Amino acid sequence: MELMVLSLKERLRQVTGVWAGTYTHVTPKGEVLDTFTSRQETRLEGNDWYERVTYQWPEGDAIQFDFHARFDAMGETMIFDDPNFHGEVIFVNDQVYVFPYHWKAKPQSHVVETIVMVTPHYKSRVWQTFEQGELIKVTIINEHRASAVPEIWYPPKYITT
Repeated sequence: MELMVLSLKERLRQVTGVWAGTYTHVTPKGEVLDTFTSRQETRLEGNDWYERVTYQWPEGDAIQFDFHARFDAMGETMIFDDPNFHGEVIFVNDQVYVFPYHWKAKPQSHVVETIVMVTPHYKSRVWQTFEQGELIKVTIINEHRASAVPEIWYPPKYITT
């Protein structure tokens, strides 16, 4: 019996769709800084990964971010690189991915995100945010898959296909 090994691209294709969750930012001492809900929409088209994340606070304020990544020809490397943001997803094992990234306008800070795909419909993520080499914030994210059907929206203008 031959063991089938999936590429990073094939693994992530299995979890595209719409995810609903909660974010909680805490200090390194565990003090809660902020809590809000989120909606993450992901889709894969060829070697292009599109992601839209909307954060919603209880008082009604919201902010939305659009991200774009590309896979290499083998589907093993996924790199986010646009005018504002850079990062690369690293496969660890069947459940765990690590995603170090940074905002280009903040060269003194970076984030290391750990993603744990507990099931195809539940994931937990933790962001460790560092500035000047010191941990300044931890973000705890719990998400449930609301739909396996990716939503289609027009990508930001900086994306060229």
